[in-house]
Amino acid sequence: MQGLPPGPRAAPVAQMWQWVRDPLGFLDRCRAAHGRLFTLRSPNIGAIVVAADPEGVRQIFTAPPSTLHARPYNLILAPALGEHSLLLTDGAAHTRRKRLMAPAFHRRALSGYAAQIRQAAQRRIEDWADGAVVNLKSELEAASIEIICRVVFGVSDDALPQAAAVIQRLTHAFGPKMLYFPALRRDLGPWSPGGRLRRAMDDTHALLQSLIDARRGAPGSDDVLGMLMAARDEDGRGMPDDVLRDQLLTLLNAGHDTVTSAMCWAVHHLHQPGCAALPRAVGEARAADDDPLAWSRLPWLTACCEEALRVVPIIPSVGRAVVAPMALCGHSLPAGVRVMAPCYLSHRDPAQWDEPGAYRPERFLGKRASPFVFYPFGGGPRVCIGGAFAMMEMTIVLAALLRHAELTLEAPAAPPSRVSLTLIPRGGVPVRVRKRA
Repeated sequence: MQGLPPGPRAAPVAQMWQWVRDPLGFLDRCRAAHGRLFTLRSPNIGAIVVAADPEGVRQIFTAPPSTLHARPYNLILAPALGEHSLLLTDGAAHTRRKRLMAPAFHRRALSGYAAQIRQAAQRRIEDWADGAVVNLKSELEAASIEIICRVVFGVSDDALPQAAAVIQRLTHAFGPKMLYFPALRRDLGPWSPGGRLRRAMDDTHALLQSLIDARRGAPGSDDVLGMLMAARDEDGRGMPDDVLRDQLLTLLNAGHDTVTSAMCWAVHHLHQPGCAALPRAVGEARAADDDPLAWSRLPWLTACCEEALRVVPIIPSVGRAVVAPMALCGHSLPAGVRVMAPCYLSHRDPAQWDEPGAYRPERFLGKRASPFVFYPFGGGPRVCIGGAFAMMEMTIVLAALLRHAELTLEAPAAPPSRVSLTLIPRGGVPVRVRKRA
């Protein structure tokens, strides 16, 4: 067994600055210099061993829960998720909470959300003037917030504008620099970044508590909140209000920027000049019947979304903290080290993908990639509970866009830019809209 693998020699603060500013370029440079296994260093958390080899990813995702924990790695998200978030929970508590949440994301439950997802997308499209230029980033963000409000929180029509405004303030208050530089989170008044986050979080807590209180007097709803409140474990216990609220916060933050980003990239790639995948995608969307659930199962559009997630993953990596010594690809890792499975490097590995930088949805048509080579929603027992929901939302919204509008990119291909944990095309996706008959 060897010690930690080598990595860049820059100071830890310089490495983290590169990670914040240009995560994909930084990972590319590290792989070019050190191969598929290397060590980064952070001023806040120390050594991070990055394993882009499929066997290394497998070892991370299949390690026993007593060896790897998520909470120490994800703790930087606590200001936006809450202390009880599923992403910050390990061991028996994680198993129990995930089991309680699972029915809300079962296939039967997902089928009931399809119509509301389509309606939210179509409402945005109907508001566009023929020939107008719109930025899909802001439009899809608004649609995603509406979907969360209706499908997850069960917000009524008259309460939707106020709830959406509260959520939007929170999502805009938590920027990428705040994740890695904790000093920025200090509340120095309403105009400081930390002050804006604290006030946005207080407003969001009040909104979620009001929804929980209102629902307690009207049980039996089939939205996610209703199912979470009705869930009981084997001892007949449900989730206390503070735990429930933090799971709603997690679903909000994990399901908002992430899906918006993925949909932006799908449209961005499909509408590059000469993209051979676009005509087939438009044809499949326009030939589909009116069943929104069927839209979520369109094979070519699903492959288009999966390929967009491969080329630019929702987040560039997933990580864990080593809490008991472990072996990783011939290296002995002590407790306290972090390990990272870099989706971006795995999804662009030339040993696994032919022409990895090219957008080719046929890679996924009728095929399933290894979960240690393609893992946009993480892997192992901690795979994202909302992954199937995200794929359904992406596919339905993309079908609505292609079915009802002809889009033309107004800006050339843009490099990725960070929004919180996610990556979107810099400047959004400005498009000119032509309504279809």
